[in-house]
Amino acid sequence: MAVIIGFLGLLVIIRPGVIVVELATILVLVSAFSYAVSNICVKRLMTTDTPKQSVFYFNLLMLPIAMVPALIFWVTPTLEDIPIFIAIGVNGTVAVYAYARSFAIADASAVMPFDFLRMPMTALAAFILFSETGDFWTWLGAMIIFGSSYALAIRSKRTV
Repeated sequence: MAVIIGFLGLLVIIRPGVIVVELATILVLVSAFSYAVSNICVKRLMTTDTPKQSVFYFNLLMLPIAMVPALIFWVTPTLEDIPIFIAIGVNGTVAVYAYARSFAIADASAVMPFDFLRMPMTALAAFILFSETGDFWTWLGAMIIFGSSYALAIRSKRTV
């Protein structure tokens, strides 16, 4: 039931039939599905490998995947871009390691509620960096998704 309610929260945000569903919206849905699958894979991988190994595998796998669009759309970076690239690389590596480590030492039902902190942190960053606030429907849908996801995590923790 919580998954269905979460999906309804998604529909509140997207509002198909009320506003045009653009390619960006579809790509975000693909991203969310892929992220969920990767969470399952990371949890499974942590039964056989270490977090350091998972960071290595992640970067090794991302190299050829990122190479394809890079070859097609390559723009030579400027010197001003270098610090941003370093920040992305360091933070991305720390994020993958911390995520893998959390799955290695705790059940997914204990880890995932903290993962939901990405939503308010992203909203805060969007506001500070880009002055984006989101509309009423976005916030309502986000609250529905958060509530249903949190309820699912609590229920999963009780059954473990």
